[in-house]
Parts: sequence; structure tokens; C-alpha cells
Amino acid sequence: MRCRFCGEQLTLGYFSKTWNDPHYRTYHAEYSEWLGGWFKNFVIIGTIEAVLLGTVLYLFYSPLTVLIAVLLYSIPLYILMIRHVRRTSQFKQEWREQHPSLTPS
Repeated sequence: MRCRFCGEQLTLGYFSKTWNDPHYRTYHAEYSEWLGGWFKNFVIIGTIEAVLLGTVLYLFYSPLTVLIAVLLYSIPLYILMIRHVRRTSQFKQEWREQHPSLTPS
């Protein structure tokens, strides 16, 4: 796997904890800290929503309830994913502006 900012080859695999990778912690510390916090929020919100979805489906099972539960589950996660993509793009942009000579071609 390569670093998403500078293109350097990383020793960890694709599903590794990026925020704990020594390369990211050393060269992209702000991104590493932000990603760790974002992941924790994503897991917390996802867990709360999964419990909510399971409870609603258990208590009020009907086709309409399933549709509402799926919307309750997917809309906040979609918003989180959009925020993640935008913030990651912002980190990439900032890194490229600060290191124009190191930007991968």
C-alpha cells in the first residue's frame, strides 16, 4: 500500500490502522490524529444506529418500518462518508501545496 499523500510505499496492509502507521504519525501527524478521531466517531455512530435499527425492526416489523429503519441507518452514515472524503481531500490539497516538489506525478 502507498501513502495517499506522498506516494511512499508503506509496510502495513490496506486494512491496517492508518492512524497508527509510523509513516502517517511522523509525516502526516495532523491527518493521523484526525483520522483516529473520525474512525472512533464513525464506530460510535454506526453502533448506535445499528442498535436503533435492530430495536425498531424487532419491535415494529413491517415493510414500512424496514424502509424507515434503513433510512435512519444510511443517511447519517452517508453524511459522515461525504465529510470524510472532503476532509481527506483537504489534507491532500494542503500537503501538495506545502510540498510541491514531492508531489507524485
